[in-house]
Amino acid sequence: MKPQERPYIIAKAACSFNGFLDDSAPTRRVLSSSEDLAQVDSLRAECDAILIGANTLRCDNPRLTIKSSDLQTKRLNEGKNGNPLRVVLSSSGDFDPSANFFSTDAKSLVYLSRPVQAAGSKKLAAFADVVQFESKTTGLKELLADLYGRGVKKLLVEGGAQILGSFFSQLFVDRFRLAISSQIVSEKPGTAPRLYLEDNFLLQRRFTLDRVERLGEMTVMHYFLMHKPIEVQD
Repeated sequence: MKPQERPYIIAKAACSFNGFLDDSAPTRRVLSSSEDLAQVDSLRAECDAILIGANTLRCDNPRLTIKSSDLQTKRLNEGKNGNPLRVVLSSSGDFDPSANFFSTDAKSLVYLSRPVQAAGSKKLAAFADVVQFESKTTGLKELLADLYGRGVKKLLVEGGAQILGSFFSQLFVDRFRLAISSQIVSEKPGTAPRLYLEDNFLLQRRFTLDRVERLGEMTVMHYFLMHKPIEVQD
C-alpha cells in the first residue's frame, strides 16, 4: 500500500505503572488524569475518525465524542462534522444497539472482518453503516484503504491490546501516544489486559521518542515510529 492510500495513523494507550491497560473488574478502571483526558479530547478533535475493537466497545461502552464544545465548534467552522467518525472492527457484529457508540452524537461505521449472516447484517445496518468483508483473509490494509476513500486522512486508534498489536505488527502506525499512570494494578498474569505488542516487534522496529510531558499524575510519551526494521546483531 502506498503511503497516500491510507490515513495517517496515531495510536494511543493509557496503562498503569506496571503495564496494565485495565484491571479484571467488570467496570472500566480509569487510569488517566483529568489533564490527560483533556489532551486526548484535543487529539480526537484533530482526527477524522476514531477506531476501536469490538471488545473495547462492549466492555468500556465508550461514546468517543469530543467533550469540549469549543473544539466541536472549531471543527464545524472548518467544515467538518462536530465529532469524528466512530469505527469499530468486529468478527460477529453482535452489539447492543443502545451502546453509547451508536448514539446520534456522531456517525458510526462497523467493519465486519468476516461474512455475517444476512439477518444479522441487516439488523446491524439499522443503527450503523456496515462494511462486510467477503473473505476471512481481508485485513487492515483493505480497511484502511476503504477509510481513506471515505475521506479519512487522519485516524486515531484507541483499541485495546489486540487492535494495537495488529496495527503495530503490520506497521500501520505513524505516531504513538503512551500515557503511564502512577497507579499500580494488582493482578495476576493473564487476568487483566496488558499493553501488548506482537512477538519480536520491539526487537525489529524502532521507536523514536519525540517528547515527554507530565499531565497531572500521568507521564505521557510521544513517539514516532520508524518503519524500517532494525538489524539485530547476534
